[in-house]
Amino acid sequence: MGMSASQARLLSITARLNDVEFKSQEIANIKIRLADESEQLAMKYTKAISQQKYTYTTYASGQAQKIDLTLNSLMQSNSRYTLKTLSGAPVMTKQFGDAYYKATQGYNAECMKDKTSEQKFRNSQAIFCLRAFGCKQWWGGTEGINGWQDLYDTFGEENVKYYENMYAEMFEQSGITADDEKLFMDYVSIDDNCINDPAWLYNAIESGEYMLYDKTTGEEVTASNTVALAIETDNSNFAKAEAEYNAAN
Repeated sequence: MGMSASQARLLSITARLNDVEFKSQEIANIKIRLADESEQLAMKYTKAISQQKYTYTTYASGQAQKIDLTLNSLMQSNSRYTLKTLSGAPVMTKQFGDAYYKATQGYNAECMKDKTSEQKFRNSQAIFCLRAFGCKQWWGGTEGINGWQDLYDTFGEENVKYYENMYAEMFEQSGITADDEKLFMDYVSIDDNCINDPAWLYNAIESGEYMLYDKTTGEEVTASNTVALAIETDNSNFAKAEAEYNAAN
């Protein structure tokens, strides 16, 4: 009887010991997970407070004005710079990528088959301009655009000319078959969630993925060789990162 009681007690102690070891291991795993989460949060916080951006100083309004450089701002008609890949392909917002695609479709459309090359080019150029301004229709559509002069009057001749030139430059880099059945150009279209983020543009350039060029000279520009361009700390996400960090600690 005494031996049976001792055996039962031993088994009970062993079970309790195993239970304690299991709980100890569980606590250790929780500590490791919390340490990992804390490290990730700290890294996110550090990245937020050390994130940088490009700014551009313009005097267009008559006085110095500092503007955050984003891909969206680079696509505007008053932009001095353009973004390209290492191979020279233009980097653009999805809106402009879609505009170019629609223009090339228009260039190859059945309704243009009897047009001259110049007529095809001007029509596809017009489609690109309309799409660049957010219009959905062709001449005489819901926006009431009925010709080039109407386009100039509606959006400003200087602005329209800018997008005309943009399309012409893209067209010149295109590969066109002998029968004009294909129009292709290598370009990169960026999703909308990145186009207004100055940090995204800064990181994309600093990583060497893309390069910034002066539209007038065609030369690469950096903060070190261009007075109007500067690098500053981007505080846009600092408050959010600080709140998350404080809440978790």
